[in-house]
Amino acid sequence: MQVQNRITPAVITAAATLLQPYCPDLTPRNLIAALKAWGDDSQKQTQPQPPSAPSIEKPLSRFEVAKLLGVSLPTVNRLMNSGRLQKIKFSRYGTVRITPASVRALLEQTETAKSGEAI
Repeated sequence: MQVQNRITPAVITAAATLLQPYCPDLTPRNLIAALKAWGDDSQKQTQPQPPSAPSIEKPLSRFEVAKLLGVSLPTVNRLMNSGRLQKIKFSRYGTVRITPASVRALLEQTETAKSGEAI
């Protein structure tokens, strides 16, 4: 694919704006550079490079964690109160979020326990 200079700045800006929820650091200039690089890379058939900056994960709500783990909201509350899920308090009114790292650790513990039972 060859990127041509016929794309208007308004179209590039609109495309970058639409893609920003998925790639927050995207600017119109970065989009053009990525398209040009993609055209060059597609001819070489190389693997894409992972991003150099660490990704920042947003804290999860109790509902999101319950859906992820396949459990009820009271179970998520019990896991938070027992310390197995790390909570972040956002306000004095009881708004809490759960760190993605603690959810990942709980999932890894569960997987380890399941594999230990199977042996």
